[in-house]
Amino acid sequence: QTRARVADFLTRHPDATIPQIANGLQISDATAKRHRRAAHTAREQVTARRSDPAPWRKWRERAHD
Repeated sequence: QTRARVADFLTRHPDATIPQIANGLQISDATAKRHRRAAHTAREQVTARRSDPAPWRKWRERAHD
């Protein structure tokens, strides 16, 4: 639930700092940092999947070289 709140906050305030997230959501700085990191990692994974629609293809090509 907190992760979803942080993700929503970051959607509305993409440049928010950890203290701004913590104050805006009334959570600790440590909690804000942990969930911001998780949201950032999830966003990177989605972006990577979109940019490389068939990552298995690279693996297959390396396996058959």
